[in-house]
Amino acid sequence: KPYSGEYGGEYDYDIYGRTMDDILNAEPKEVKQKDLDEVISRDIYWHPSLSSNPTQNTEALKYIVNTLSEENIPVIIILMPLHPAVTEIITNETHQNMYNYLNSLGCPWYDLENRYNESCFKDDHHMSDYGAKFFSLDLADLIIQELT
Repeated sequence: KPYSGEYGGEYDYDIYGRTMDDILNAEPKEVKQKDLDEVISRDIYWHPSLSSNPTQNTEALKYIVNTLSEENIPVIIILMPLHPAVTEIITNETHQNMYNYLNSLGCPWYDLENRYNESCFKDDHHMSDYGAKFFSLDLADLIIQELT
């Protein structure tokens, strides 16, 4: 059953077996590749997928993009950076479905998913301060490029 504490969420625990309260109170720790490999092999980790069929989420994003565009508000979509071990479990089919979907939205989008190496992450899904600095600079450059 998904975690249903005051913070919400979709999972009982993270890859280390911590609850949301444990996560919020924990000190950052370095993720070791062997830990990621073990978790992925046990199939308890989130396995991202996107089919070619519309979902509530894809329809919601389309609605948001269309609404903003109708109001002449520029829209830029960024695929956020992922730890290299996480990107390895995303199938080519899922990537292709995502790219096809993003192309159908009619707004610029950038894939930064694979842009940063593991030294830019403090765990399997959060960038370190080091990585966040690079990402912030890249993001600022993309926004400036799109708006000028």
